[in-house]
Amino acid sequence: MMALEEPREILDLQDGGKLQTRILRHELGITKILPRGATEEKEIEALRIHVPKEDKQHYPYWWDISSKTLKHQLLPLLPEIEKNGRRVTITKYGVAPAARFKVEVQ
Repeated sequence: MMALEEPREILDLQDGGKLQTRILRHELGITKILPRGATEEKEIEALRIHVPKEDKQHYPYWWDISSKTLKHQLLPLLPEIEKNGRRVTITKYGVAPAARFKVEVQ
């Protein structure tokens, strides 16, 4: 698996936080994160979702998703979302490592 291009833009929603966007395309790759309380970065698999400039106010125009739960929820939905330009709302419930996500496709 290839490394994702820098810079990283880890999606880090608060409990109850939402991301509403369209997804233009996606990549699955390797990136690094610095876990809370750790002193060294570790490599993880991440799902990068590319979003329109209108949906994100600043560069880079993507989000890197590190949550395994959210990655597995989104991956089977992405072909239809990307093909039809559907809007997606991702809502986070709880805090890591027990956080769960609701994915709604409009």
